Amino acid sequence: MVFPVHFMGERREVQLKKGEALFKVAHNASKPFIVETPKGAIEVLGTTFNVAAYEDDDFMATTLVEGSVKVSNSLKSVIIEPGMQAVVDANADIQTKSVDTSLYTSWVDGVFEFENTELVTICKQLSRWYSVDFDFENERLKHLHFTGAARRDNSIESLCKMIEKTTSVRFITEKDRIIIQ
Repeated sequence: MVFPVHFMGERREVQLKKGEALFKVAHNASKPFIVETPKGAIEVLGTTFNVAAYEDDDFMATTLVEGSVKVSNSLKSVIIEPGMQAVVDANADIQTKSVDTSLYTSWVDGVFEFENTELVTICKQLSRWYSVDFDFENERLKHLHFTGAARRDNSIESLCKMIEKTTSVRFITEKDRIIIQ
């Protein structure tokens, strides 16, 4: 993330090139707050929101907790309300939907929270947090769905054991790689 020590000029602007950040921004009509990502920009109208703009994802997601934001790219703009998410996809289309915001902001409180989430998505988050790679022995395993929550300070081994208890999936650890069977 790139941001100045002091905002100068007519705009408060930060860059989120890859990763995720939660912002709590005070409204200032004379100095709009802008978050620039490789897939689009978010103009803040005084709010709390989460932006996920990971380099290895083909989308950028903005989840609004409170206030108002405008999500834009080179083709269009949308204004979202609290409890909504705007997703800019690889085709530069912007889709909006209602969401449970805690699923997208619980990481700030040190929690992984999933609701009917595919295992491949869970493994992507775990991979980013624990710096480990996951390999699936069978493609269908990627599409198993899980619901639950766990502290981020738990070990990767304990999280894998939690998932194993709810299904027939097994995790085999080999150095910095985990094979899913």
